[in-house]
Amino acid sequence: MNYKLFLDDFRNAKTIYPHLEETDFIIVRSFNDFKRVIIEKGLPEFISFDNDLGLDEKGKVALDGYACAKWLVYESEIDIRNLKFKVHSANPVAKEQIKGLLNNYIKNLKNYNISFQERAKLAKKLLLKQQPITLEKAKEQCRMLKEHAKIGFARDAPMIQEGVKKIKPPLTYNNNVHIYRWLFREQITLEMLSEEVLEEFKQSELFEKYLELKNKKK
Repeated sequence: MNYKLFLDDFRNAKTIYPHLEETDFIIVRSFNDFKRVIIEKGLPEFISFDNDLGLDEKGKVALDGYACAKWLVYESEIDIRNLKFKVHSANPVAKEQIKGLLNNYIKNLKNYNISFQERAKLAKKLLLKQQPITLEKAKEQCRMLKEHAKIGFARDAPMIQEGVKKIKPPLTYNNNVHIYRWLFREQITLEMLSEEVLEEFKQSELFEKYLELKNKKK
């Protein structure tokens, strides 16, 4: 189907693609919304992937962009050989995972005219080919991820500080999640919240969680 899909839990498409209009994309914020739109509308002509999608309704780490890519390959039973995509995530490890999975799968689909059943076998084969990494490599990836994440957080901070000014009570669950995450990433401070927003945020469980994490850092 002729539409573009933008997966990101906070940013709008214009921040990544300033030459395009917001109306050029359907924006989805979660794994479930990603699946729902594609099931309802069919495969888009272009997908822009973020990876880290914040927290879910239970306060746990949400399924990420890599999970969305794996759903496309392993579960959707959609022919994605003509899919164009970009990974705009600042997470370097996840970026390579998403690109590697989709590029390898699409390359194999284009090389062979295969059925749905054969595609499932191919997806399973690609999954089995993924090699486990050593502890040292995992530590190095973690260190690199933290460095890149810190750069990305600092880059996005001015935009987020402008955005937080627009948050008004009553706060939604997603409002609280975003405020918690921005505080944890040191992109905003409590002083940047309006008095009304701060008072309401203090009533949430995430405020207590933020204080606990802050004390652990000391």
